[in-house]
Amino acid sequence: MEIKSYQNRSVEENYNTLDFQEFINIYYYEISDGWKQIQGYVNKAFEIESEEEYESFLKEFYIIKFDHKYMRKFYDKIKVKLSFFNDDILKYIAFIATLGYFKRVGKPSLTLWINADNQNRPYDKIEENGYKGNSLVSLLKYNNGMNAVRYRLLSAWNIVI
Repeated sequence: MEIKSYQNRSVEENYNTLDFQEFINIYYYEISDGWKQIQGYVNKAFEIESEEEYESFLKEFYIIKFDHKYMRKFYDKIKVKLSFFNDDILKYIAFIATLGYFKRVGKPSLTLWINADNQNRPYDKIEENGYKGNSLVSLLKYNNGMNAVRYRLLSAWNIVI
């Protein structure tokens, strides 16, 4: 697959065509700062062991309630079913599930969701100008594909917060 990559070029050379692997190498070569920041919340949620830690998490995250027991059960379920994703991704998925993400996007099955062109609109098909979107699963075959998955999943944050 090739995509157009617009860069600072003269009018005559307004775009370059990049192979998709090149695109991923350029834009997803490292884990984004946004992912690292949100992963801090995710890690704190998974560290909740006591009522005091729970109350502290609620204050820090500015929420009224959070079902961390549900999050752990969801994580235990998907860490087997979706074991091809890195653990931080699985924990993030369990975290956003606990915040009601899947209800807000239409309650898709996990299989439908990870294979959707757009995770936030899993029932829509993207076919615009011959370009088909990439599912989370399809990104895994590329070098740095796991970082591309992380970046894509960050868009779920806008839905849960």
